[in-house]
Amino acid sequence: MKKHVFTFVLLLAGITLFAQSTRMSVYEEFTGETCPPCAQTNPGLNALLASPTNTPKVIALKWQVPIPSAPTKTWSLYQTNKTEIDWRYRSTAQGGYGYAINSAPSGKMDGQNVTVFGASSNHPANLTSGIIATAQSYTTPFSISVIRNWSPTGTAVDLTVTITSSTPFTSVGNLILRTCMVERLIQFSVQPGTNGETTFEDVVIKSFPSIQNGIALPNNWTASQSQTYTLSCPIPSYTRTITEIAMVCFIQDDGDKKIWQGVRAEKQGVPNDAEAISATVPNFTCSNSVDPMVTIKNSGITTITDMTITPAIDGVAGTPVVWNGSLAQGSTTTISVGTLTSSIGGGHVFSYTITGVSGTDFYTMNNSAKSNFYMVSGYQGT
Repeated sequence: MKKHVFTFVLLLAGITLFAQSTRMSVYEEFTGETCPPCAQTNPGLNALLASPTNTPKVIALKWQVPIPSAPTKTWSLYQTNKTEIDWRYRSTAQGGYGYAINSAPSGKMDGQNVTVFGASSNHPANLTSGIIATAQSYTTPFSISVIRNWSPTGTAVDLTVTITSSTPFTSVGNLILRTCMVERLIQFSVQPGTNGETTFEDVVIKSFPSIQNGIALPNNWTASQSQTYTLSCPIPSYTRTITEIAMVCFIQDDGDKKIWQGVRAEKQGVPNDAEAISATVPNFTCSNSVDPMVTIKNSGITTITDMTITPAIDGVAGTPVVWNGSLAQGSTTTISVGTLTSSIGGGHVFSYTITGVSGTDFYTMNNSAKSNFYMVSGYQGT
C-alpha cells in the first residue's frame, strides 16, 4: 500500500489519540466580535458543546467573521486570521469556499446546514444535544489517529496523522485533510470588537498548510487502506496562551462539502514557561523616576526557582533583577524591578524581558510585556 508522508521536523515524545471507532462531528460556528447577538448566544452554545453528553460526539471550530462589520483593532481575532476566515465563510462568487454565510451567528454541522440534522435554522441558539447526537450517528468510513508533540524549540506543534478506511469509499470531489490550530480559551481584558465579548472558546487561529488547500487525500479508498501524514504547525506570534492550543483535523469532501470525520489533539502543558503577564507603572508621574512592578506567571508544569527580569524605558535597559523563590505551575508573582529614571519629559514605554529561567524556558515568545506612561517635566507643587 502506498504511503504519502509530508515531513517537516523531528518529533518529540507526545500524546497519542486512539482511532475513532465512530464519527466525531465537527460544528463550525460563524460568529463576530462586532455582532451583539453573537455575544448573547455564545455562552449558552459553549455550555452545550462542553457538556459531558456532547464532548464525545462533537468538536467545535469558531470562525470570527466580519459580520456586521470588521473590528478595527489589529490584534482582534478576525484581523489576525483574516485571509483564512474570509475564505471559509464566503461564497464561491466572493472567492470563498462556498458556505456563503451572510448572517451571524450561524453554524454548519459536518459541512452541512444544521437543518439537515433536524434544527429549525442554522442559528446556534437552535442547536441541541439531540441534533448533535443525530449528526454523530451517521456512519463514516474513516477513522483518524493523531500523535501530537511540541517541536524541540517550542515554536511549533508537530503532528502525525493516520487515516484508515473501514470500507471502500469514493469521494464526490477532492478529498481534503484540513488541520486547524485553535485556542480553547481566550480571555481579553479589553473587548477586541464592539459587542462586549472578552471571552472566546475554540477559536481557529491558523490552519496548516492552509485552510484553502489542506492536504490532498486519495479520492478512492479500499477497505483497510491507511495513509500517514506528518505536519509541523508553527505557532503564530499573536497566540495568547500556548498551553490553550489544541489541534483539530478533519476529512472534508470538497465536492459536496461533507465532513466525514474529525479528531482533536487536546491542549498540552509545556515543561518550563515563564510568561510575562503585565507591567504596572503609573499613567502619569511628576518626577524623573518610576518604580514599576511586573507580574509573571508560571505557565509550565515545572516549578520555577529562579529567573532574571531586565527592565527598560524606551528600549534602554536598566539593571537586571535576579529573582529566586518557588513559583508553582499556574501561579503568578509580582516583582519590583527597582527605580528607573529618565531626564526627558513626555510619553515613555516601560517594558521588561524574562531570561535565565530555571530549567531553560521552553517558550520565549511570551517573555516580554510593556506599558505606556507619561513623565511630567514641568509642574507646580500645591
